Amino acid sequence: MFFRSAGVAGSGFVVEDNKKGLLVLLEDGRRERIPTSAVQVLTRVFSTSAGAHSYLARVREECRDLDLSTAWELLLDEGGGSVPLDTLLELCGGGTADVYRDALLLALHDPDSLFKRKGSEFEPVSRKAREERELQARRTRERQEALDARVQELRGLLQGASPPRAEVCLCPEATSQAGLSGALSPEGQAVLAAVRQCAVDGQPNAAASPVLSALYPSDTRPYPVVAFDLMVRLGFWSPHQDLNMLRHDIPVRFSGEALSQAEELASKVPALCGTRPLVDVAAVAIDDPDTQEVDDALALVRTDKGWDVHVLVCDVASVVPADGPVDLEARSRGTTVYHPVERLPMLPERLSHDAASLVPGRPTPVLDHVLHLDSQLRLFDASVRPGTLVLERRMTYHEAEALLEAPEGEWGERLRILWEAAGLLMGARNRMGAVQFYPAETRYRLIGEEIRIKRVDTTMRSRRLVAEFMVAAGAAVGNLLAERRIPAIFRVQPAPDEDLEWTEERGRDPVYIFEAVRKLKRAGISLQPDRHFGLGVKAYCQVTSPLRRYSDLLIQRQLHSLLTTGVSRYSDGELLSLMSVADQTSLIVKRICDDAEDYWALAYLQQHPGLSVRAVVLSTDRRTPLVLLTEYDVQARFNPRREVAEGQVLSLQVVHAEPRTGTLVLREADTGPRPDNQVSPDRPG
Repeated sequence: MFFRSAGVAGSGFVVEDNKKGLLVLLEDGRRERIPTSAVQVLTRVFSTSAGAHSYLARVREECRDLDLSTAWELLLDEGGGSVPLDTLLELCGGGTADVYRDALLLALHDPDSLFKRKGSEFEPVSRKAREERELQARRTRERQEALDARVQELRGLLQGASPPRAEVCLCPEATSQAGLSGALSPEGQAVLAAVRQCAVDGQPNAAASPVLSALYPSDTRPYPVVAFDLMVRLGFWSPHQDLNMLRHDIPVRFSGEALSQAEELASKVPALCGTRPLVDVAAVAIDDPDTQEVDDALALVRTDKGWDVHVLVCDVASVVPADGPVDLEARSRGTTVYHPVERLPMLPERLSHDAASLVPGRPTPVLDHVLHLDSQLRLFDASVRPGTLVLERRMTYHEAEALLEAPEGEWGERLRILWEAAGLLMGARNRMGAVQFYPAETRYRLIGEEIRIKRVDTTMRSRRLVAEFMVAAGAAVGNLLAERRIPAIFRVQPAPDEDLEWTEERGRDPVYIFEAVRKLKRAGISLQPDRHFGLGVKAYCQVTSPLRRYSDLLIQRQLHSLLTTGVSRYSDGELLSLMSVADQTSLIVKRICDDAEDYWALAYLQQHPGLSVRAVVLSTDRRTPLVLLTEYDVQARFNPRREVAEGQVLSLQVVHAEPRTGTLVLREADTGPRPDNQVSPDRPG
C-alpha cells in the first residue's frame, strides 16, 4: 500500500486490518498503525513480508527509469487533459507488467509528482505549479546547504576551542572565546547567538534546533540542555553558568560614562562635607566583616532629657545627581546583587565602597536620624537633619556581640544602653502586632573553586540591635513625610486573617516560621501611610540603605529635598513610577540570588556524598513531607519509610546531588544503601 499520514508519504506491507486501522510493516522494518483514511493506493497481496519487500525494491528500481517529464510535456502540449493510468504508463515508456504499473503509482504518489489525481485519471500540473515546486525545491536545497555550512563552522569551532572554563563568573562572554566567535561568518555568529538564546530562554528556536539536531543526531535531551552543553564545550560558559542572570539581562559591568562620572562625583565629596559637622557624635558601623558598602552607623549621646540615638545614613542623594549616568545605571540595577559567585554593587565601587561610604576617620555627608529617648530610654520624638560625620570605628557583629556579653570600656557601655533601648522599641512594636523571625541562615560563597559556607546566627543581639534602630529610623521618616504631606512610598502590610500567636521562642522555631510566613499577607507599597503589620509600625519608609537599594535612594532624595528646600523632589506619579520599576527589579534579583543559593547548596552537597545531615519536618500536608536541612538551608520533599510528624528531627544522608537539574538523592541514615527518592530544593513562596 501507499499512504499519506500526517503530511508524510510512505509505503509498506499491510499485516493487520481492524477497527483501529491498518497495522503496516514499513520499509525500514518498523510497524506503525495507519488510519484507513490515509490509504491512497493498494496493490498486490503477498504471503510473506520478505516477498513484499523484494517486490517493493524492484518497484523502486523501475520507478527511477520512468520518464514522467516527457509525458508531462506531451500532455501539456496537447492541452493538458487527464488520462487513465495505462495511457500514462505508455507515455512514460513502461511495460505492461504489474511491477511497471506499481512503479508508476509509486512515482505518482510522490508529493512532488508532475501529475495530480483527478478521479480515476491523472492530469499534468501547470507549468506555473512546476516552476513554483522547482523554486521551493531550490530553496530547500539552499537551506540545507546553509545548515550544512553552519554545522561545519561550529564543528571547526569545537575543534579549536579551549577546554571548558574552570572559573565561574557572571559575565562570561566578556572574557571568553571572543577570537573564536570572531572567526565565524556573520551567518555562523547568528546561529551561535540563537544557540545561546535557546539555552538562556529554556526554549527551542527555529534557528538553533536544526543545527543542534545535525551536530548531535543521537542526543535525545531537550534542545536547551544540548545548547547549554555546546556553549560550555565552546568555552563561552562554565558548567556552573547562572542562566537566570543572562535570562533577565542583569547588568554586571558599569558603562564607561558611569565610571567616568563616578570619578568626577567622588572628587566633589570633600566639598560637600564643610557644613554641619557632627563633632559630638561618636559613631560605630556594625556590619559583617566582608561588608564594603557601609551606609549606616549608630551613635549614643547623653542629653538633658535622656539620650539621643543617632542613626546615621550616608547622604547619597547629595552625592549622586538624579538622571545622570550613575543614577541611570543604579536605576537599571535596582539593588546590589549578593550572588554567591560575585557581588555586583548598585553604584560604582569608587562611590559605594569609597567616597560615599562611611570610612573611619574620614568626613562623609550623612543624614542624621535622631531618636530622642527620655531618661527611661523610651522614645518620645524623632528628627532628621543633614550633617557631616567622621566615623569613629567599624565593628563586626561578633565583636559587638562580645561587648554585649561582657561590656567593657566606653563602647561596651554604649552598646549595653543601646540594647536596652532596642528592647523597649521591640516591645512597643510587638504590642502593635509585629512578628520577628530568627531563622538559621546559611549563605554560600564561591572563592576560586572552593564553596564556602557562612552560617548566620540571626538571634545575635548585635544583629537585632542594628535592625531595630534601622526600623525605628524608617518609621521616623515615614511619620515625618506623612505629617509634611511629602509624596512618599510607604511600605504597608495588612494584618493576617488569624492570630499568629507569636512569641520570641516560636520566632526561632523553623516549623512555626514556615507556617506563619504562609499566613502573612503580601507586603506592598502605597502612596498613603498605613500600618505595616509585620514591623508593627503605623508608617514606614525604607531609607537606611541608599548605597544598596535604589528605592531607599529615591526616598532619601525626597527627604533631602524637604530638609534643604522645604519641597519634594518627585511628584506622586514620578515617585510611584520609579519605585515600581526599582521594586520589580529588586524582586527579580532576590529570586535570582535565592535560586543561586539553592544551586550552590546542592553543589556543596554534590562534593560531599555520604554526608550526614540533620533535617526537620516542616510540613506533612502532601504525600511527601517537606523537610529542612537545617545546617544547609535547603528545603526538600522527602519520602520516608515510616510516618513522620511536623517538627520531628530526622537523620538523613546525602547520596547524590546535581545542582543543574536540582536533583537531590537522600536516604535515612539507618536504612540500606538504596536511595529513597529524588527531591528538588523547594522554597515555598
